[in-house]
Amino acid sequence: MVGTPLRVLAAIVLTGSLVAAPVVALRQRAPTPVSAAAVSRTLSALAAGVRLDPDALRARPEPTPTPTPVPTPAPTRSQAAQALRPAPARSVPPPSITAPAGLLLDADTGRVLWSRNSGEARPAASVAKIFTAMVAVSQLQLDRQITVPASITALPWDSTLMGLTPGETLSVRELLDGALLVSGNDAALTLSGGSGSEPAFVASMNALAARIGLRQTHFTNPVGLDDPGQYSSAMDLARAALYLDRNYPLLARIAASPQIDLPGTTTHKAFRLVNLDRLLWTYPGVNGLKGGYTGLAGGCVLTTATLHGHHLVAIVLGSPPPPAPGAFADMKALLDYASALYS
Repeated sequence: MVGTPLRVLAAIVLTGSLVAAPVVALRQRAPTPVSAAAVSRTLSALAAGVRLDPDALRARPEPTPTPTPVPTPAPTRSQAAQALRPAPARSVPPPSITAPAGLLLDADTGRVLWSRNSGEARPAASVAKIFTAMVAVSQLQLDRQITVPASITALPWDSTLMGLTPGETLSVRELLDGALLVSGNDAALTLSGGSGSEPAFVASMNALAARIGLRQTHFTNPVGLDDPGQYSSAMDLARAALYLDRNYPLLARIAASPQIDLPGTTTHKAFRLVNLDRLLWTYPGVNGLKGGYTGLAGGCVLTTATLHGHHLVAIVLGSPPPPAPGAFADMKALLDYASALYS
């Protein structure tokens, strides 16, 4: 489980498995993206309650528009109802979930197996860092050295931290490890200054969300801190997870790592980064992706997994804190439900 890289779209885009990209020592070229129009059209089908078309996620040129295109007939009610029905025929009791919003998606077929308020815009805490990471990889060389700014000392007292010290210098790759494994707010903030200013970086995060076709997502900071203008939805996060895995395999591989040790150098101390996603250690088949918690957002977990040969994306948003079971317990219940459907 641990040694197998995350590949949620494995059966969709490369007929079986994504090939893990080698670690790039120089510049990580911006990946050749799947057509934003194709991704938006295909994934917006979720909101309409129809099945995703896996072939539409393949990287291929858009067809040349014709002067008189023939419109595609809208799905009938019976087609939509059929698409929302789980693939397995067996009857399984619905999962007991405390989170007010969430989604369980079979990424191979596009079937929504479970949904609750999945189109509702909500704070998503540090799950936002998957956008921070995608923008950083698109704009910066992996070996680019960035100096940790003094502004990290102004982060909230209860922030999750990589443990950076102002004045240290780390590579973009090392900062990505810290942002994804231990959800380091200090690492995310340092990355955001690497290509200019934090506001410009956040604008790039919003541009990326728009390019993917996300309609209920907006950012005001690269960290995931609570703010009225910082929000996403379970549906949008499922789309983002699919897009990340197809276009940023390095990030998928980092998020699937249980632990990364960074040796000390002349510019920074040593770091031992243990992945905060406890499901990587306890639930066979889980291979990512990101979690988070704030007082306003509650517990949030975005998970990718392979169970009984099915690639899944699951999200819970707003799980209440103890004494409630919590976000990881909610996610386990969702995965148990999926496993029962397919066993």
